[in-house]
Amino acid sequence: MPDTPGRRNPLAERIDSDPESVERGLAGLVLTIIELLRQLMERQALSPGR
Repeated sequence: MPDTPGRRNPLAERIDSDPESVERGLAGLVLTIIELLRQLMERQALSPGR
């Protein structure tokens, strides 16, 4: 939703759009997903009958 002059965007006001915090949050999310995938693959490799 583009910003229009004279009109406030309540969602944009609630989001912390500091580039460094966005980058840190994204990096944390990626690392969490990688760790979850690693655990899933480890469990599948250890499960009997595969």
